[in-house]
Amino acid sequence: MGATLGRYQLERELGSGGMATVYRARDRELRREVALKVLFPHLSKRPEVVARFLREARAAAALDHANIVRVYDTGGGAGSADDDDALSDPPYLVMELVEGRSLDGALREHGPFLGEIVAAIGMLLCDALAEAHRAGIVHRDVKPANVMVTRRGRVALTDFGVARLDDDDSAILTRTGMLLGTPAFMSPEQALGDPLDARSDIYSLGATLYQLATGKMPYSGSTQRILTAIIEHKTVPPLQRNPAMGGELAGIIEHMMAAAPADRYQNADEASDALLDVVMAGGIAPGPDAVAEQLARFFAAPADYTEAMVPKLVAISLERARAAAAENALPQAMAFADRALALDDDCDEAVALVERLGTHHERRVRNSLLVAAALVAVIIASATDFTLWPRDSDDAANSDDSSTWVGGGVLIPDASPQPGARGRDDGARSIGDGDQRAALTAPATTATATPDPGAAPPASPGTAAATADTDTERDSRKPRTRATTAGASARPRAQRPAVEPAAEATIDAGAPERAVVAIDAATAVVVAPAPATVTVDIKQWCDLSIDGSDYGRAQRTRAIELPAGRHRFVCSQGPGRSAWRQTVTLRPGERRQLSGSVLAPVSVRVEVSGGDAVRIDGTRHDNGARLQLDPGRYRIAVLSRDQERSYDYVSIPAVASCTVRDRPTLDCYR
Repeated sequence: MGATLGRYQLERELGSGGMATVYRARDRELRREVALKVLFPHLSKRPEVVARFLREARAAAALDHANIVRVYDTGGGAGSADDDDALSDPPYLVMELVEGRSLDGALREHGPFLGEIVAAIGMLLCDALAEAHRAGIVHRDVKPANVMVTRRGRVALTDFGVARLDDDDSAILTRTGMLLGTPAFMSPEQALGDPLDARSDIYSLGATLYQLATGKMPYSGSTQRILTAIIEHKTVPPLQRNPAMGGELAGIIEHMMAAAPADRYQNADEASDALLDVVMAGGIAPGPDAVAEQLARFFAAPADYTEAMVPKLVAISLERARAAAAENALPQAMAFADRALALDDDCDEAVALVERLGTHHERRVRNSLLVAAALVAVIIASATDFTLWPRDSDDAANSDDSSTWVGGGVLIPDASPQPGARGRDDGARSIGDGDQRAALTAPATTATATPDPGAAPPASPGTAAATADTDTERDSRKPRTRATTAGASARPRAQRPAVEPAAEATIDAGAPERAVVAIDAATAVVVAPAPATVTVDIKQWCDLSIDGSDYGRAQRTRAIELPAGRHRFVCSQGPGRSAWRQTVTLRPGERRQLSGSVLAPVSVRVEVSGGDAVRIDGTRHDNGARLQLDPGRYRIAVLSRDQERSYDYVSIPAVASCTVRDRPTLDCYR
């Protein structure tokens, strides 16, 4: 280029953002390559913007960390007065030249990263943020575009241009009413304009990891829609968008992105420790050098690295699933098995394990619901003094048992206090004690009593035995009590007649012991496992089938109820044509959104002449960017300095590659 700024010789433009252009330059005095960030000329006339710009220098220059881009010097405008030409130059920052590319560019080119790679990047960025936070600096604009990665695997956080320092003039920028930061990665408190602390950066880093792991931003659309969604915390859980990322990483990201700051990790070190566990569980050795080596290998050849790592990660996930199942930790076992299947849906061992664990999990859920139903029935009957076995007044006066028999199967003790009643250990027991506990744990037994041949026949359900004695009739409406008459002799407990159960619930906890609880039809509560609800969002038209059954044309607004368990989804445009396939395991009551494309993604390049970038369905892409898009229809806007100049709805064809141009008309040209 030949132009100079101070002692720096500009060589070529590296890129531009919302307020500055970055050049590769050479320091003529120190004879080294640097990066020069030069403020746009029209912004140089605004004192508040210049102040904001120079704040980056003060913020970053105070930091010395391997994962933060170093700032060497400032110049131009009000930045320096070392020479007479400084005042005529626009303000600029002199920074370390990082030979590499942004995470944003790598993501557009290669799509979502492996979960372990995402965790490794996140761990290093947490360490960088922890250093900044200890210095009293909140970055406020953490996003993939502000993270550089080198060929050697070094990850470096840059662009502290909107950082907040703990000094007196730190509020100057917000007083102007400017929205600082990138909306899609803002924390709720930042979107609301509330005071920020380190936990806001943790949220933004979580949103960054969300995009790296899923290939999608957590929020998209117009700025107003994004801000509303952030404030209302409306985003798709990351695991739904990419089950292959793993439940542990998804949980960490959701924790980082909690709506309330108090619900997030309280500092970057905590988040770093959690991410380190994911890295180590994936077989990557801890330590900056080992992590950098893995990142270097990944970014050198992402597809080859992923292909080599997937079998290892599947084996690790299956091993962890079996270990969790052995400890009876079924949810964890299911999560590990689900990830193995998401990584390799053709892995027979993963399929078998998911099916086995799914069956066991459903059985446990079903049994828990049936036990709950039995207890509800017992409580209802007890509350209404529901007695199915009649007793005469003499038996009522002398019996040592104040229990009520319900449905011929469940013994309910009278809970009302009794004058002179014996202690719990001597009298009736609650369900789960004594005889009842034995009945509920005995193999293949039914909790019914042996009928007494001499006992009176059972009364009709819901009625009490009546006598001609008025006092007895009146007393029958009182709570039954044990005999308290002095000298009353105790009688052996009478055997109640068995009542034929109307419904029978089998309790099977997966152990060798089983129990059957009989519940009367009048009080039985039938609780079936809640179905799962699935929506399927496919970019193109296709006919959907689930487990071989035809569900017609796929519609993203259609909610499909399915029983919990494993299901195979296929969406095709016809025999012999490409199809989208996915196998998922659904849990009772779960709501899941599935998305994809029946066609291979298209390699898209951006080359517009009427602007410096485009926005495709809410995501900005600079001129020269390469990205992967599914064939389909997109809203594409041409931007000039972040201002929308024109837009149109463009169909990305089902081809290997195309280029977005705005001449002669906005389209993707082959």
